Amino acid sequence: MRVTITDQDQIAAIAEILGRDDMPAQLVISGPTGKTQRPCACGCGHLTARTWAPGHDATHKKALYEVIRAGGEKAQDARDELVARGWPQPVIRTTTTEQVA
Repeated sequence: MRVTITDQDQIAAIAEILGRDDMPAQLVISGPTGKTQRPCACGCGHLTARTWAPGHDATHKKALYEVIRAGGEKAQDARDELVARGWPQPVIRTTTTEQVA
């Protein structure tokens, strides 16, 4: 289990107990698993041992696909990120005005 403390009053109380005056703005306390955890890359605030919390990579991938399908100047950056992460490129379907007889 990992606990992140950002409340400055709590950090000040811990600093006083430890006899320190050089405490960081954020404390991270690791649990018995020993795995280092960090915030999810999507910005949700969940702590995870990986880059993304479960399912959050799919949300980011969907957002990249939407940027690519919309086109514009950020589409190439989104494609580059997909390639860098090893994710597949989106299928872009074109519509036609022809009707099949």
